[in-house]
Amino acid sequence: MTDLEKRVIEYCIYNDWNDGLAPVGQPTKFIDERDVHMTPGQLSRVVSSCVKKGFVTVNGKGKDKTITLLDAGEDFYFFQKIARAEN
Repeated sequence: MTDLEKRVIEYCIYNDWNDGLAPVGQPTKFIDERDVHMTPGQLSRVVSSCVKKGFVTVNGKGKDKTITLLDAGEDFYFFQKIARAEN
């Protein structure tokens, strides 16, 4: 998981809609570039990468677009966090 992918996953976990409580499977308003400190092009590529890796899904279009964290995204994020803490 890259640093930019980590920002997307953290947004899904800790955004105002989920607040870290049971974020898996909960659709969230799509990410604004300012929320994750990326350019529009970066965000598009990073979200696409997260989708390909099975970390998130994206549904809808325009203002109705949502992003949903999947089990694999949450698991990978927290396993990496634990591994870093142990080192």
